[in-house]
Amino acid sequence: MQVLKETGFDVTTSDNMHLPKFKALFGAPLEGEGLLIGKVQNNGEFDWYPVIKVTDLLESMGEDESKEVGGKYLVSLLVVSPQQAGKENLDQAFSCCGIPEEHEGDIIMQVLALAEYGVFACVLEVVGDNLRQLLHKARQQAQGLQNLFGFYLDAPQNLIGATGWDTLQGNLYPQQEVDEKG
Repeated sequence: MQVLKETGFDVTTSDNMHLPKFKALFGAPLEGEGLLIGKVQNNGEFDWYPVIKVTDLLESMGEDESKEVGGKYLVSLLVVSPQQAGKENLDQAFSCCGIPEEHEGDIIMQVLALAEYGVFACVLEVVGDNLRQLLHKARQQAQGLQNLFGFYLDAPQNLIGATGWDTLQGNLYPQQEVDEKG
């Protein structure tokens, strides 16, 4: 996202006006670590949220490893759906993240817990040194996500063969589910 700082006002340039907007959910994403959340979407069957996760690789991996990976920042575009995750995954996510039970009904806290816990579909990961450019790429990808949602989730999420549809439900081992049923 290109932002011009003039006379104390943030001015978004015209080439960004059509891109989806995200707001800070956790941490300080514009400083290199945290989560941004977009508006709730629906694919006709369930609600889902686009989430941008920013990781400072320099801080989390060290200088040598971050250079090896190709940059200082990792920006990921995630799809999170509390509806698809189910109560068991939500309970585990809240417990793992240390979020008090009184927040269980808060949908934003559910999205935060699931994103941190790892129950999501990842549709984009980019690494680089320019955080603003990486965030812009993620927002561009998010723009097409609503129309091509099924295509994005059909893609494999891991080498075991789990698709985005599987990982939204917390199922990283889809073959295991088939074996257990039959």
